[in-house]
Formats: sequence, structure tokens, C-alpha cells
Amino acid sequence: MLFIATIIAFVGNRFVFLLLTVIMTFDFYLRLNSLSLDLGVLGSVLESNRGEVLEHIKSISAVTYLKVIVFLILVFLSFHITLRKVGKSFSLIMLILFSSILITKLYSLHDNKKTTYLNEEYLKTIHHEVWFSFLGLITVIKPISLYYELSLLEGGKSVISSKWENVHTNKVLKDIYIVNIGESVIKNYYPSYNEENGKIKGAAIFNGVITPSVVTYFSVPRILSKSLDVNRHDKNLNVIDLANDAGMKTYWISNQAKIGQYETQVSAIASRAHYQYYKNTSYDKAEPDNILLPEVIKAIREETKRPKVIFIHTMGSHYDFCKRFDEEISLKAHDNKYLACYSKSVAYGVAFIEKLRDLLTMHDKTYKIIYFSDHGLTSVNVPPYLIHGTGSHFSRQAVEVPFIAMSNDPQETKIHSVKYNLRDFSDTFAQWVGISSEQTEQNKSIFNTEYIGKEYDSVLTSEFKVRKID
Repeated sequence: MLFIATIIAFVGNRFVFLLLTVIMTFDFYLRLNSLSLDLGVLGSVLESNRGEVLEHIKSISAVTYLKVIVFLILVFLSFHITLRKVGKSFSLIMLILFSSILITKLYSLHDNKKTTYLNEEYLKTIHHEVWFSFLGLITVIKPISLYYELSLLEGGKSVISSKWENVHTNKVLKDIYIVNIGESVIKNYYPSYNEENGKIKGAAIFNGVITPSVVTYFSVPRILSKSLDVNRHDKNLNVIDLANDAGMKTYWISNQAKIGQYETQVSAIASRAHYQYYKNTSYDKAEPDNILLPEVIKAIREETKRPKVIFIHTMGSHYDFCKRFDEEISLKAHDNKYLACYSKSVAYGVAFIEKLRDLLTMHDKTYKIIYFSDHGLTSVNVPPYLIHGTGSHFSRQAVEVPFIAMSNDPQETKIHSVKYNLRDFSDTFAQWVGISSEQTEQNKSIFNTEYIGKEYDSVLTSEFKVRKID
């Protein structure tokens, strides 16, 4: 607020205070909904599209719109009155006061290396440190500065090249391996985790699995890549390149969009697959996940002597929940439409996996399937009642996800209690397929009964901070 007052006093330009009014109103809206514009949310928006943003806008109540409009008018009027009464002496005092606080703050940020959003690797950009620290003092602009800094440190959309060494495979391999990455699925809504939702037949159910983050933007790249620690991963050590180096044919089939002119973090890794297919150009055009089945059939039928790995990235239970399935849903008078649709979308995802199994059996293929979700959601008391665990909405439910494994081999459904973080998925993938290399660590696989993954319960918040789950 002091920063804003200083700008108004020193600049005295009507356009400037109009811009500041808009910024403050936006910040007011976020606080009104117990939300925050943070790095993970900003990254998802910048690497998403208008359709996803519109889905959120449609869920805003009329009362919230009214409050925001009233706030906008009041702030604008107060700025207008202030601008007419501020003198040069006040402007000078405010400038000196803000400058002294800024210098003190920058010094403390530089001196205190323990408190930072970024890890040691990111501290190499010293020439940007002062600028980003200055922007970090402004609440609304802070995530923008962090997003820009991370983009610089990532080298933009840098080219990925495999760094796996001495890759070997077992002699006995399945014909097809399928990795189904779901979206926004809460563990307790999934069959076998909650008996009210039924049971999955012939599968290993892993209870106690958490994701690296509460948002897709941070979570999926860390799942698909080798983890270095809680907040660092190496995209050059990703599971697709590992399968490629093992001599397998890889496919990436997605019902989520490959957004924008430049690749997102996820699609940059996905581009390493021999074959890539994106059904949608935008989220607002997304159809239920069964739309991917014809493409999956093509991959299954393709003639090759090599084993295949098919990565399927589904829309799962992404908001708007009622658009994630193509069946009618009957609601009783007391039913919550949002939660009913969410439950239906999860059931639809389970049915999708069963259809994959049927297709593989029909084509007489030996197979293995793994399913997990990229993150969960947090329960709230307002529509849509389930949201991302960003800001103050961080919760265990936002990172606890279902993880199931199945194959053509006869097996009884068994639930395994584990403490497992999906940032070690590259090691699980390697053991699951039967691949070894210099960098793979079998003791970090979920199938290892003595899993030793470090800091299992530490995850990344949407602000790129490390936090332990309760």
C-alpha cells in the first residue's frame, strides 16, 4: 500500500492511478475468494488459454461481482480525491520513506539466503537479483517476476536431449505399457479407496501416494523427469527418453491442449515421444476422454517388433466437471450438482481404463497399465466446491492421489499402504518396464517394499515454496 501511495504522490498521473485501481481491485477479488495470484497459478494461466479462464469466470457469483464493482468505485474515488490534495512536500516525503524501506528490504533479502523462493541453482542469476527482489515487494507483481525469472533460468523452452547412460532392458518384456496420467482426481473419490465407489478388479492399489505439487504446472514435469530434490528436476532425464533409449516405441496421446506458440513444460517433454497426438487446440473444445480411444487403437495395431509405451494424458476430472463425460446424470432435489458431476467424471475415468484393458485383450496383447492423477483438489464451501489447493487452500487432499497398476497376468486386487512421492516416478517406471541405467535407482520405486525416497511428505506449493503436508 505504501508503494502505491508513493507512486500516486510522485507521478500524479490519472492513467497511473487508474491502472493501480485495477490492480488493487484484482487483488481484492483474490482475497475475497481466499485465493492468491501465485507462481503455479500464473504459469498455468500463461500456458493455458482463454477457455480455461472463462470456465473460472462463469463460476463467479453475482454477489462477488457486486462487491468487486463497489470496491473498484471506492478506490477510484479515493485516488481521485488524494490526487487533487497531495502537494510536492508530501510527494518528497513519501519517496524518501519508500526508498529507505526498499533499500533495507533489498539488503535483508540479499543477506538472508535461507529465505528464498528459489533453490541454489536459481541464485546464479545475480544480475537479475535486485530487479526481481524489487518486483517481489509488490504482492500482485511478485508471481510475474518469479515466473519470468524461472523462464530465464530454464533457458526459455530449451531443447531436451537424453542424458541417460548405459541403458539396458530385461529380456522378457510386455507388448504394450500404458501410463495414464489423470487430472484433478481425489483419492477418496476413486474405487477401492472408498468402498462406496466400488472396487477395481485385478489391480494393485497403492494407498499413500502424493504428487510433487498442487498444480499441474509444477507436478507433471517433476513426475515425468528424474528428481534431484524437492524442487529440482532434470528434463534431460525423463521417462520418455528412457524408454526410447531402451529401444521401445513411444507414443504421447493427449486430450489436453498443446498450448500456444511455444511449448509448455509438459509438452516439451512429451515432444520426445516418437509419435504425438493432441486432440484439442483448447480446453473449451475438449470432449470426454473416450474421444482418444480411436488413436489408442491405432497405436495398439501399429506393426513393430519393438515393445510400445503409450502415455495417455486425459482431461480426467478437470473443471467443468459436468463436461467430462458423455452420459446423462440424474440428480435428486437435494443433490449437489458440482459434486455429483465430479463423482461421475471419476467413474468415467475408471471406465476408460477398463476399455483400455478390453482393447488390449481383444488385440491379444500382453500389457501393463499404470494410472495416477497429477494432483487432487481441496474441498470448499462455495461452487464449484472442489478447487486447486493453491494459497490458503493447500491441503493433504490436494496432493493425495490414486495410483493403480494392472497387467494381463492374473491377479487379485490388493491394497498396499505406502509413503510414496510421485517425483520418484522415473525410478518406478524403470523397474515397472524392466529398464536399468546409471541414473535409475530401484530403491526409489513404489514396487520396492523398502522405498527410501527422501522427504516423502514435502511438496511444492503453487508459490514454489517447499511445504510439508499435515
